[in-house]
Amino acid sequence: AERISTSSLKMMLGVMTGNLDYLQKPVDMTPELRELRENPALQRMLKYSFVGDRDSVLQQTEDFLKKTGVDEVIVASHIYHQEDRLKSIRIFSEIMKEINQLAVSNY
Repeated sequence: AERISTSSLKMMLGVMTGNLDYLQKPVDMTPELRELRENPALQRMLKYSFVGDRDSVLQQTEDFLKKTGVDEVIVASHIYHQEDRLKSIRIFSEIMKEINQLAVSNY
């Protein structure tokens, strides 16, 4: 997930610097990209960006829903390879089904 997220990081860097380009292929996380990820402006832009394995994204999503109280989530992903994007969407769909099933059973 971290490697795949580098495409999004590089895209956000382009937005911040005005050097817009096509979505780039993911690369191994570099020290420069790790440092960029900590940039306050970028952190504000990606405040509700969830990156990680299934369990960590589940936790981040539950925290987000509790904190904001929203009743609808719209997903946007900047993932270079289509098969990775589809896998990400499938996993998130499973996460939301699990969250919704828990909500219904607790209702």
